[in-house]
Amino acid sequence: MKFEERYEDDFTFSEIAEKGTDQKRMKIIATVQEADRINKNGRMYPRAVLDSAAKAFQSKLGQKRAYGQVDHPLLKQQLRDTSHIISKLFWDSKNDKKLNAEMIILATPSGQVLKELVLAGGRPGLSSRGQGIGKKEKINGQEAEVIQNGFKFSGFDFVIDPSVKSAKIRKIYESADGENIELLERVHKKLQSAAGIKLEDVRSDKDPSHLHRKLQALAGIKK
Repeated sequence: MKFEERYEDDFTFSEIAEKGTDQKRMKIIATVQEADRINKNGRMYPRAVLDSAAKAFQSKLGQKRAYGQVDHPLLKQQLRDTSHIISKLFWDSKNDKKLNAEMIILATPSGQVLKELVLAGGRPGLSSRGQGIGKKEKINGQEAEVIQNGFKFSGFDFVIDPSVKSAKIRKIYESADGENIELLERVHKKLQSAAGIKLEDVRSDKDPSHLHRKLQALAGIKK
């Protein structure tokens, strides 16, 4: 059986320089699963099950074959829709129930849209894909579908409407050009009223700071 879990929590991002080049890529660290907690889909993932799935997923990471995209694939994941490479999967050092992923955002069309949304203050959620078997059990008087041993991860995608509270972008760093990302977080809360912004504007604007100023003006936010 296929399982999809959506998370909404804080995440961290920064920009890293590629070795031997002047190119910079965005790196995002976010929570992608949470152990021993009944989520809004009525499922619970024991930590041992997630730990086993994370270790099995490491082979894909080592081969650099773990990819994700913006929104889940409708039928089958395709390379042309790839927005990021999943580079690490690890337990949070401050909360050993949260499983984190490190993702490198690519300069693909989907990756560029994702990067610009984040730089403009947008906070998409994370969604995990996996396959396994669930069993109905009572947990502290509450019925839940407990995921059994043998569960495997398929991938992790960014989504616009996460339904399970636990994974967004956790802490904000300033981007390489010094733009104040903390300020732009407030823009996200008013984007629905900024109807004058079109997706093609995000894709075509070569000057991120220009787009940021436009967003701020439309949202009525002053420095």
